[in-house]
Amino acid sequence: MELLKEMKNWPVTSVDGHIFLLNPISDGIPPCNPALVSEALHLLSNLSDFNCDAILGIEPGGVVLAAAISIDRGRSYTIARRKSYGLPKEICVPVQRPLFAGPLYVNLSKETRRVVIVDDFLASGRTLHEVASSVGGIGVSVVDILVLFERDDVRREFQSIGDLRPKSVAKINVNEHGAKVVNGS
Repeated sequence: MELLKEMKNWPVTSVDGHIFLLNPISDGIPPCNPALVSEALHLLSNLSDFNCDAILGIEPGGVVLAAAISIDRGRSYTIARRKSYGLPKEICVPVQRPLFAGPLYVNLSKETRRVVIVDDFLASGRTLHEVASSVGGIGVSVVDILVLFERDDVRREFQSIGDLRPKSVAKINVNEHGAKVVNGS
């Protein structure tokens, strides 16, 4: 898998004591080869049947992935984003993340009853838990939670969200020297 091979060369950075793996799909660092997005799409597609009305991508990392899945599966997509547009029925999701403290906002169509949530990384699980709980709180079913990479080196606050366990393409460890695959598809 090129994605996992190339991951070993992606840069890491430390911000406020948190180590982050920068990646081309979410960060554009290094510049993203479209073949990586295609491979990520293929790998994520193996994790779900996408029996949903919409794909919900978490900004920033899940946006490219949600758009690719949307095109491939013919499903609409929306974004849990940092900016409020003040639209009716906008969902405000309180989130505390190392690089970003503040709410995310989600707008779903009134026809949306089932979503698949997509993100690039799962670390503590806090963001995914809060988004899934908030969406579920308005009566929308979360049928799957998919991530490319699951950090195996970070204490998980949430192992599951309701009866859902997030599904990942690969478990990785990240330190100041880079990333290492623990297990992967």
